[in-house]
Amino acid sequence: MQSAPRLTVADQRWVTSRVLSDVFSGRSNSLGFLRWVFATLVVVDHSFPIGGFNGGVDPTWKWSRSQDSLGGIAVGGFFVVSGFLVTRSWFTSRGTLRFLWRRFLRIFPGFWVCLIVTAFLLAPIAWRHERGGLTGVYSVGQDSVWHYISANFWLTMHQYNIAGLFTHTPYGRTGYPAAWDGSLWTLIYEFKCYLFLAVLGLVGLLRYRRVVLGLTAASYALMLSWLIDPAWASKLLPMLSDVYVARFLFLFLLGSTIAFYADSLLIDDRIGILAVLLGLYSLHHGGWLLIGYPCLAYAIVWLAIRLPLQGFERIGDLSYGTYIYAFPLQMLLAEYGLQRHGPAIFVLASIALAGVAALLSWHLVEKHALRLKNARLSLPRRRRPEPVEHLLGELDDPGQDTRQTPDPVPHKLGV
Repeated sequence: MQSAPRLTVADQRWVTSRVLSDVFSGRSNSLGFLRWVFATLVVVDHSFPIGGFNGGVDPTWKWSRSQDSLGGIAVGGFFVVSGFLVTRSWFTSRGTLRFLWRRFLRIFPGFWVCLIVTAFLLAPIAWRHERGGLTGVYSVGQDSVWHYISANFWLTMHQYNIAGLFTHTPYGRTGYPAAWDGSLWTLIYEFKCYLFLAVLGLVGLLRYRRVVLGLTAASYALMLSWLIDPAWASKLLPMLSDVYVARFLFLFLLGSTIAFYADSLLIDDRIGILAVLLGLYSLHHGGWLLIGYPCLAYAIVWLAIRLPLQGFERIGDLSYGTYIYAFPLQMLLAEYGLQRHGPAIFVLASIALAGVAALLSWHLVEKHALRLKNARLSLPRRRRPEPVEHLLGELDDPGQDTRQTPDPVPHKLGV
C-alpha cells in the first residue's frame, strides 16, 4: 500500500488533522528557531541571579509556585527536541560507532573550546579587572585555569570557579557558589541519553517501538514517584538518587517516542493550542510534571511545523553556542557593573553578546568539527532495522546544513 504523499511545510494546507510523518519535513522546519528560543530563555533566567534582580530569582519560579523556572522549562524543551532528532539520526548512522562519533562531534569540540576560551581569555579579563593586572592569573594554586579544563574535560563539572573570582558580584552575594559557567552541568545528562539510546540500538531494542514507549512510561512513573517519596529511588539504584536523571531521561524518551510514532501522532492546530493552554495552566496551578511535560512535547512539534521560520538557521546554528557561552559572558557583564542600568539593558546585552559568541562558535568550531562526521571508522557497519525506519519520515544528519548542501539522504541533529 502506498503511503500518503508527504507535504512540505511551505505547501501544506490544514483542513483536517494529519499525522506527523506526513507534515514534518526534515529539511524545512522551525526546530532551529525553537532551540535558539530555549537557549535565549536560559539567558533570561540566569540574568536574575547573575545581575541580582528580583532577589536573584527568576519570576517564573514564583508564578509556577516553585514548580519550575524559565530556564528549567527551556532545558526541558531542549531534551524533547534532542530525543526526537537524535532518534531520527540513529537510523541514518551506519553503525553504533558512527552514531556515537556524530554525537561526540556535536558536543565535545564546542565544549572544549568553550572551556579554553573561558579559562585563558575571559578569566584573565576578570582577574585584571579585580587585581589590576595579569600577574599570578596562570599560577594561582586553588581552582586554577589549568585545573578548570582538566577537571571538567569529560563534561561532568567538577570545578565551577576560577581563582576565587566573582565573589563580589551580585551572583556571589546571592548565596550561590561562585561559578564561571553554570549552564554546562546539563551536558553530561544529554550525552548519557545518547549513550542510553546507543545501547538500546546495539542490543536491537530500537527495532521495537513498543519498547521505547514502555521505557518512556517507566521513566515517567519514576519521575512522578519523586513527588511521593524521593528517597525510595536511591534505595533501588544509587544513580536514581539524582532527580534530574528521571526528568531528563523522560523528556528525551518522550521526544524519541514522538519520532517512533510519527505515523500515528495527529498534528492539529486545535490540539496544539490546547497543549499550550493546558501546559500554562499546569505550570501555574499545579501538575507541571504530570501534565505540562507531555503538553510541552506536543507543543514543540506542532510549533516546529506551524511557525514560518524554517530559514532561521541560514546564518548558522546559534543554540548550542548561546547556551554554553552566555553564562560566562553574563558574569563578565556583572563584573563590570552593567546590572546597574537595569534588567532590560542587562538581558538585551547578554543576548546580543551571546549571539556573537554563538556565531563565532558555529563558524569557527562546530561547523568544521561536524564536517568530520563521515570520517572513515574501523568498525563494521550494522544493518539498518527495517520495522521502524519508514515511520520516521525524512531524516536529517547530525549538524549538516541541508539548506546549502544537497544530500541524497536528508539528515539533521539536535542538541
